[in-house]
Amino acid sequence: MEDRVERFLFGLYTNFGQEEDDYLQVNLPMTHQLIADVVGSSRVRVSQVLSELSREEKIKMKRNRITFLKNK
Repeated sequence: MEDRVERFLFGLYTNFGQEEDDYLQVNLPMTHQLIADVVGSSRVRVSQVLSELSREEKIKMKRNRITFLKNK
């Protein structure tokens, strides 16, 4: 499951990311439920994966926006 979520996020990153100094912002509204629907998982499991990625300092989620941290 983690791989599917990460591949989906990487697609967003490469196709819709706007580069800033130390991060890349995806300015698309993205809920946990929407991600779950796209990758074929539950919202709960996607939330767990996103929390893990956040703890690893790979992403930040705020107000349904995803920020990818560089050099992580």
